[in-house]
Amino acid sequence: MEMARLITGAGEEEKDYLAALCRAEQEKLRDRLREESLGQSDAFLCAVAWMAAADYCSGKGAGGTASWRAGDVSVQEANAQERIAASEALRAAGARLLEGLVKDDAFAFLGVRG
Repeated sequence: MEMARLITGAGEEEKDYLAALCRAEQEKLRDRLREESLGQSDAFLCAVAWMAAADYCSGKGAGGTASWRAGDVSVQEANAQERIAASEALRAAGARLLEGLVKDDAFAFLGVRG
């Protein structure tokens, strides 16, 4: 969970939300693990963190663009497209970490005559 906090830059107030995302991803991914990968490998834990960070970014992107100004200080959040792109990049990184650890759920035709 701490790794996901570092990736997202989430504040202390969002710690419980991010922990819930990590638990949900861990449960979802654990079902896809190969039997020989059931141990808590570093790659699995990193993938959980990256996937939870992707979920966090997608949730944050739902709000769209927000900005405000107070005196000389202005704050502008990333727009929805940037959040979606960040989420997709994080999910892809997590998927690469899972290569070889999860069951292949791809579908293919082999030896089918046309």
